[in-house]
Amino acid sequence: MAETGEILAVLAVLAVLAAVRVWNYKGPARLQPLVNPIAAAVLILMSGPAGYLKTTKTAWLYAVTGAVVIAVILAVAARFAGPERTDAHPVRKALLEIPFAVVVFEETAFRGVLTALVGPYLSALAFGLWHVRSGKWAVLFTAGAGLILGWGGAASGSLLVPFAWHWAANGFGVLLFQAPKP
Repeated sequence: MAETGEILAVLAVLAVLAAVRVWNYKGPARLQPLVNPIAAAVLILMSGPAGYLKTTKTAWLYAVTGAVVIAVILAVAARFAGPERTDAHPVRKALLEIPFAVVVFEETAFRGVLTALVGPYLSALAFGLWHVRSGKWAVLFTAGAGLILGWGGAASGSLLVPFAWHWAANGFGVLLFQAPKP
């Protein structure tokens, strides 16, 4: 049975997640690249010494190799599909908004702090549920992605790997599938 301290830690993380989710939907979008990394820092401070922030040669190898593989897969897929949506600033979105407003917070929260508290399976499930507004298939897909990202972090011993893979999937996805608005 979980100890009171562990339960309180999980509840505290869930409170930060809820606050960020409300902010993301109700607050000004232009501030998300600032607010979400601050929320990630709060989670790191709440969780104590963050061994998962270390980087190793293995982590760099996994991160770069995985990002390249993801980019190639998305580039091949883009040859067979046109832009799904349009975006006024896809480069800004891919290089600023996604890494700072999405990846830093989500990877710190789900692959870092939450995985340490509840394990990789519940963390992946929570990651899927985090995307519930995108539909049931998005929940299933992102829960599966959460397992893969979690495996990358565990295999390398570093959050660098899920950070890189998550950014590659989202960032290259925007660059390849979202054409600028005319």
